[in-house]
Amino acid sequence: MSGVESSGNSLLGEHPVPVSGTLSANVPDLGTFPASAATPGQAESRAAHERFRELDRIEGLSWWDDYVLLRREGWDWRKAVYIAWESSPRVNRWPGNQELLATEVLGLRSDRTIRKWREKWPELDDRIAQLQAAPLMQHRRDVFDALVAMAGMADPRAHPDRKLFLEMTGDYRPKGALALTGEDGGPLEIEYVNDWRGPVFGETDSSADAAWGAADDPGEPGTV
Repeated sequence: MSGVESSGNSLLGEHPVPVSGTLSANVPDLGTFPASAATPGQAESRAAHERFRELDRIEGLSWWDDYVLLRREGWDWRKAVYIAWESSPRVNRWPGNQELLATEVLGLRSDRTIRKWREKWPELDDRIAQLQAAPLMQHRRDVFDALVAMAGMADPRAHPDRKLFLEMTGDYRPKGALALTGEDGGPLEIEYVNDWRGPVFGETDSSADAAWGAADDPGEPGTV
């Protein structure tokens, strides 16, 4: 393999990951795990990874190609599996739900760890959204080309395409279009005003603070 890529993203594995070449079912171990084998939870991670690699159906999974892509990007194997699985269509998806993915594939005690990941690293949801939209983006240029071709036709039937084209380029704004702007056409400025006036009658400051600052049950520590 001719190239490697590393990243400072704390979510990515600790080693460079190949960015060229073809990966087989046995994806290279570079960056597979986010921590050393001595780290609590990593023994289970390594055992689960071995079981995952030995799945007979591994390359037939609907989300396998996305998993390979994510591993090339440097995501550790557990998070790559989760992102790829969550990004895939739900119809006939294996495993059937997140709890099964956590316990039967990732080697976690429950899917609570996945929820902790999402709270700690919003990048997970961002990457999921990107992969879900990828089929649309793959055809984006084709749709633009078709729009240009139709809009350029000297045919009255192409009027809607011309109108859409000019709206997209900013050369035409429909009558009655509403535009919210700030002063002199600048951006809107929104000022947040805290209208907290203190505790209600009969309520102490400490009880009010407790009500507003109550934390969720932290539960068990997450497993990396």
